[in-house]
Amino acid sequence: MAKVRDYHKLALDIIDVVGGQKNIVNATRCATRLRLVLKETPEGAKEKVSALAGVITVVENNGQFQVVIGTHVGEVYDSVAEALHLDASAQEIEQPKQNIVNRIIATMSAVFAPFVYILAAAGLLQGALILITMADMLFTLCMYIPVFHRMRKS
Repeated sequence: MAKVRDYHKLALDIIDVVGGQKNIVNATRCATRLRLVLKETPEGAKEKVSALAGVITVVENNGQFQVVIGTHVGEVYDSVAEALHLDASAQEIEQPKQNIVNRIIATMSAVFAPFVYILAAAGLLQGALILITMADMLFTLCMYIPVFHRMRKS
């Protein structure tokens, strides 16, 4: 990756390679990536954008054309937003529809994610109980062992 100081030119080059303003539905950014939602990805755009000075790599993911630029993505995004006349308070765009399997998996992940911590804590308690009962001779008089057994069975 060559160093680049003209981020406005880099932004215009990226817009040109991906098919111009008419092909770009939306543009956003994160800490290191310029994220473009394209109507359709032109043939060879990924390789051409990757070859531009200042671009680290290009990733196509979840319907987005993600240009990894690094910490200077803010300057490039500002130029892209200016060139595309993006409003800072632009309304949400319609995201590409996911297939039914992806939506079911995403829903199940969202539902069961809170239980992961509870299951991890229960596993740690069970492991502690096993270690304590293995050292049974040391803890024969301990009154906490029956409490652990009751917790384990409930």
